[in-house]
Amino acid sequence: MVLGGGGYTIRNVARCWCYETAIAVGVDLQNNLPQNEFYEYYGPDFTLNVPPSNMENQNSPKDLEKIKNNILDRLSRIESVPSAPFQDRLPNREIPEAAEEDMDQR
Repeated sequence: MVLGGGGYTIRNVARCWCYETAIAVGVDLQNNLPQNEFYEYYGPDFTLNVPPSNMENQNSPKDLEKIKNNILDRLSRIESVPSAPFQDRLPNREIPEAAEEDMDQR
């Protein structure tokens, strides 16, 4: 499960989600973006990376700990669903390609 943080500008939402998703799935992305129909939205530098800002992080460790504890408390109160147990995900399997048949013969 991937949850968003917030505080993004409209121009940076797609960049942030793209970057975070790539990290979650273990993919290294290039900073330069390919031409696409939304290319102009990535201006003025037309790159994936979000330029750092000088905005001060006003989240105190105490506040962050309080939020974390609140979330963990709420999660602990969620009742499990007996018909949907947690299971390990099976590995991806490649489907063997069927031998090409002569499509003209049937």
